Amino acid sequence: MDTADLLGTAGTDRPELRAPRLERVTGPTLRPFSTADLESCVAVWLRALEARDGAAAPDGTAARVEARLALPSQWSVVVEQAAAVVGFATVLPDGDAALLQYLAVHPAHAGRGLGRRLLTAAVEHASGLELRLDVRIGNGRAIALYEASGFARTGAPVPHPLGGEPMARYVRPSRS
Repeated sequence: MDTADLLGTAGTDRPELRAPRLERVTGPTLRPFSTADLESCVAVWLRALEARDGAAAPDGTAARVEARLALPSQWSVVVEQAAAVVGFATVLPDGDAALLQYLAVHPAHAGRGLGRRLLTAAVEHASGLELRLDVRIGNGRAIALYEASGFARTGAPVPHPLGGEPMARYVRPSRS
């Protein structure tokens, strides 16, 4: 095959280059949570827990997540890749502060900075308020992210409400 055949110009007087066929590549995007995302967010949470703990989440976990995501006072953001929800973060009011209730990225998308992007969005949402969160003491990956983002551990660990590994409270002071 000669160059003209490769270029698709065989039999013409002058060679013309064909434009290569490009596929549209879209990166992950953050957008506000909608009720249509509820099932996807619950699935991401359950899959993330399974990957972290090596076992299925305890009974009742899905219902707890659904109930909190349905609260009118919640604020949530999702990260979407190729029209699929692959992560989310949820902030709830907590007295005179805010509580980061959920932050999860589907394990197939972990390690790409999506958790950091979700955390940054949550911090920005809670600006002007102290932002609190509870994390299992053995979740080193999450703790490293929180500490790198200005959170500091406060108090002694407390039992997790569903059992298992104790939880530690982390706080990020308000940034007015």
